[in-house]
Amino acid sequence: MNVPMAYSPTHSGMKALVVTRIGDIGLLIAIFMIYTYSGTLNFVQLTQNVSWALPISQLGLLVPLALLFFWGPIGKSAQFPLHEWLPDAMAGPTSVSALIHAATMVTAGVYLAGRAGPMFYNIVTQYAQPTFFFEAVAWIGAFTCFMAATQAVVSKELKKLLAYSTISQIGYMMLGIGAGGLASQFVMGLTAGIFHLVTHALFKAAAFLGAGAILHAVESRFMDDMGGLRNSMKITFAAMAVSLLALSGVPPLSGFWSKDAVITAAVLTGQVPLMLLAWGTVALTFLYSLKVIGLVFYGAKSENVKKLEEEGHSVHEAPTLMWVPYVILAVGTVAIGLAGPFVEAFFRTALATTATPIAAASPELSPSVEQAASLTATAGSLIMLVVGGTFGYLLYISRRLKASSIVGEQGFGRAVYNFLWNRWYINPIYYRTFVYGTLSAAGALKTTIETGFFDRISGAVAQLSIGISKGGEHVDLGVVDGWINGTAGVGRKFSSALRRIQTGVPQEYVTIFALGLFALVVLVLFFLT
Repeated sequence: MNVPMAYSPTHSGMKALVVTRIGDIGLLIAIFMIYTYSGTLNFVQLTQNVSWALPISQLGLLVPLALLFFWGPIGKSAQFPLHEWLPDAMAGPTSVSALIHAATMVTAGVYLAGRAGPMFYNIVTQYAQPTFFFEAVAWIGAFTCFMAATQAVVSKELKKLLAYSTISQIGYMMLGIGAGGLASQFVMGLTAGIFHLVTHALFKAAAFLGAGAILHAVESRFMDDMGGLRNSMKITFAAMAVSLLALSGVPPLSGFWSKDAVITAAVLTGQVPLMLLAWGTVALTFLYSLKVIGLVFYGAKSENVKKLEEEGHSVHEAPTLMWVPYVILAVGTVAIGLAGPFVEAFFRTALATTATPIAAASPELSPSVEQAASLTATAGSLIMLVVGGTFGYLLYISRRLKASSIVGEQGFGRAVYNFLWNRWYINPIYYRTFVYGTLSAAGALKTTIETGFFDRISGAVAQLSIGISKGGEHVDLGVVDGWINGTAGVGRKFSSALRRIQTGVPQEYVTIFALGLFALVVLVLFFLT
């Protein structure tokens, strides 16, 4: 059974509900464990006094606790392996997507991971208890940001591409928080994650709102049905270009500073795979951002646009009420970009003195070490921007390269494309295992009931019960009653024999008693002395 790549809004909503509830179950178990041993759910108290973690550690449950706690943010923030609900949730209205999927709902998991981070960080530093919390946060975040970026590269739908981008950018936020804990510089990592959360909220909401205006204008969600819109939708083009360049981390826009802070934290961990995943995602992000700009705004008009114009529905700029909000967001993106270092410093000071009472526990980082890490992160990011930008420009702006020629009809390129197009086959595996498998089992059970299988089983059980009852009757009559009656018969025969020697003559009883007494005296005198 083939797994579809697009779903109805109802199906998508149900999928989001089910998948996020799976994550909530793990979080709920972790909450029960924490409350059982601490007696409180107040983050401040749990962070300042982490002695409650010692009995949990002695039972070997500290690692499961940390992983179960992070399982909730994984589901809520669409991180691997509970990420598959978010691309399909883009079936919702654009304005809802911009609000919920760019700034509020999906980043709630990032906030929870950051809010609980000081608690787990103090457990590590004060009691030398490994929790694997930060390892999980960093590695899952890094892998998710890279994986989702590869899927965005091959996406044909505008909003779904932005959805993949959301998953990827949330992975960056998680990477920042996890890398800060691994590098013993949690405040720095938390600052990077929250800073990227704020910048992402602005440029991604602008991108979603601009995408909604484009979809409304061309009456299609596929980028192949667009093209050449930069002249007819100039305001939308400018706002989308700013938001997508900020998404890619192009300096000096806001995304450059926040993403650079995340990668700096990754560099401080000294773990090369984390750095490579972060840098590789930079190249992929710029590649698919230029894909959107090229396919939507550059090139010739698509057949769909030409058909609309022939029918009298010319593509034009969105109404003022629609474009003002995403223009304001784009201006905010530029403003934060121009003040990037100052905004980052503000976040670091605020987080160190208010929400995270762990600043003193972190070893002081040498300014030269931090500067070297920042330069390394920036140099790597700029190189990856050049790589991704070169391919993006050649493929989608100048059109000197053809994506079809790179992919080919068969061979390795086509296999990689199919792998990415099918979402790394994770979504099909989930459907065939949990959805179709459950439906098949339910169908088989229904067929079994309808064919009277259980009725025949019930009849057989009844016949067996009757047989057992009859067999029990034979056992009862033949064995139990026979044994009881035989015992009674032996008793009756013994009684009859005794009655025969009972004559009722007293003289005979005295004679027998005297003989017995004489025999007893002889036995004692001659045999027992």
